[in-house]
Amino acid sequence: TSSRPAPLSRSRASKSSSCRSRSLRATGSRAAVGSIIAWIDGDGTYSAESLADALALLNDAEQVIGARFTDFGSLRYLRLAVKNGTAWIAGFLWKTSIPDLNSGLRVFRRESLLVWIEELPDGFSCTTTATLAALNYRQRVLFFPILYRKRRAESSSKFHPVSDTLRLWRAVWRCWCRREDRRNRV
Repeated sequence: TSSRPAPLSRSRASKSSSCRSRSLRATGSRAAVGSIIAWIDGDGTYSAESLADALALLNDAEQVIGARFTDFGSLRYLRLAVKNGTAWIAGFLWKTSIPDLNSGLRVFRRESLLVWIEELPDGFSCTTTATLAALNYRQRVLFFPILYRKRRAESSSKFHPVSDTLRLWRAVWRCWCRREDRRNRV
């Protein structure tokens, strides 16, 4: 037998103005027929080489996440402070290191993703929820460093400092409550 992962299946959901992130990711992930699912943001910030590196690491985990260590968006330092601070808090609560809570480059074992896919929120924080839901189900989540590039010129960040920070914290809180609820049922 080969140690290489099974071939990727391709499923691309089209984006319309009424479509939300959850619908796109959940619909595409459910429709995929391969044993591996990859999510990668389409704004040019992640490279295909990083995706290949993530695939190579999937033998050791249910989810592999590319960890960014920089940001090029508007309000760069504020974004980094919010992201890093929230990742540190989540890591403290889940008792594990979480270097990048909401990276847009990740690879999953399909059967592991489908266990918690219904927990993905509409709109914001799909990636945060993907990280924490996997940890809630005691799945192995592996992070590896990646290069992060500036967005393509036609793609702009939609970061809103106050509302997005509150939504991020709400996503972490929601996942924490699900974790505690799951523990109380066991």
